[in-house]
Amino acid sequence: MKLSSVAALVLSAAVAMATVAPDSYIVSFPADTPQSKVDAAAQDLIDKGATITHRYTLIKGFSVKSAPEVMADFKISAQSDDKYKATVEADQIVYTQDM
Repeated sequence: MKLSSVAALVLSAAVAMATVAPDSYIVSFPADTPQSKVDAAAQDLIDKGATITHRYTLIKGFSVKSAPEVMADFKISAQSDDKYKATVEADQIVYTQDM
């Protein structure tokens, strides 16, 4: 019984670690952000070697694969805009129920 509890704990930890996509991020903007600002942010990341993997239509934003250093710099510059601050978060799988 004790062994199966340990095995379940190890397995759940492995699954939790596998749910984060390495070097993948989601960048989102407030709903009233002009599309030109979103496009300019995406182009800025492309110019720095990033790859836009998806452009969202229901929210203002996109997903991107990029080096962590590039995204760290982007986060700083994205917060300098007084009105249209971008939110950057690691891309990951989200569950609605316990697995």
